[in-house]
Amino acid sequence: MTNRRHFLGAAAATGAAMAAPSDVVRIGMIGLGGRGNALMASEVKRVPNARVTHLCDVDQARLEKAQASAEKLGYGKVHGTDDMHRLLDDKEVDAVVIATPDHWHAPAAILACAAGKDVYVEKPVSHNLREGRLMIEAARKYNRVVQAGLQSRSRPSTIAAIELAHSGKLGEVLMAKAWNTQLRADIGSKTNGAVPPGVNYDTWVGPAEMVPFNETASTISGIGTGASAPATWGTMARINSISRDGRCRRQASPGASAVRAQSITSTTISKRPTR
Repeated sequence: MTNRRHFLGAAAATGAAMAAPSDVVRIGMIGLGGRGNALMASEVKRVPNARVTHLCDVDQARLEKAQASAEKLGYGKVHGTDDMHRLLDDKEVDAVVIATPDHWHAPAAILACAAGKDVYVEKPVSHNLREGRLMIEAARKYNRVVQAGLQSRSRPSTIAAIELAHSGKLGEVLMAKAWNTQLRADIGSKTNGAVPPGVNYDTWVGPAEMVPFNETASTISGIGTGASAPATWGTMARINSISRDGRCRRQASPGASAVRAQSITSTTISKRPTR
């Protein structure tokens, strides 16, 4: 697996061939929290022929802030929307960077592949193994470049450790331990409340079960970040009602509108071609 710079370079090479004569890969950023903004400001900037042209976030304030940041970074005035589907439908977009809350990673990546976009998607790539397999099948079916944000596996030290484990020199491995030492401030606990102005919360919940807005959960999940929250762990539970037009809709909750997301069930992915 390559790191994100190698992916963006590969996507740039692929997209530039399709986007001639401009030779510029036009990238849409989906999710504009801390991770999305960091990728826009650092990794994408390192690729000479890649350019951010479109931004998407369900929080209008974050979207406008990111648009201002994009202009300062030299991308110029970029298109903005709170609807990922509009971005994916835009033929001007060659590739997307997905840095949404976790429960949108797999659905967004599959939809992007179906829309003919190359994909960089942040970790974790999926909510469960089935979603991950559907992502692989979508990438193969639509012949897309897809890279997951698992850079730690690409570090020389990690590669060496994997090779050591595979070599048998460690003997029979009976246990593996891991530590996460990220020290973060206490975010507290708040009661459910009103959705902030300018936030399309129904789209933020997306394919997950509709729950009341809670500032604490949204701080963990982020309106546009890549972290997880208990409120969104039930992601796939509601992806079970397919309409006649082939789109997937969440089961109706009081006051909730249907989510415009294409079906990501196995019926939309053809069998893997034989090689």
